[in-house]
Amino acid sequence: MNPTRSDWIALIALGVIWGSSFMAVKLAIQDMGPLTLAGGRTAIGAAVLLVFVFATRREFPRDLRSWVFIFLFGV
Repeated sequence: MNPTRSDWIALIALGVIWGSSFMAVKLAIQDMGPLTLAGGRTAIGAAVLLVFVFATRREFPRDLRSWVFIFLFGV
């Protein structure tokens, strides 16, 4: 199976997106501490995932057992 042009474009885009993350961290670490940077990245990721959950599910678990499982899985 030979890669198509769209396969190459997707691979290059993935490389640019992934690589830019490391470059952004290198630049941001000069202005803020590592814990602040990690916390900010985690908060942004959580916000994106929360939007995704609301867009696809619209309902959260109501029982404590599910929340404990989600918490332990997240940790």
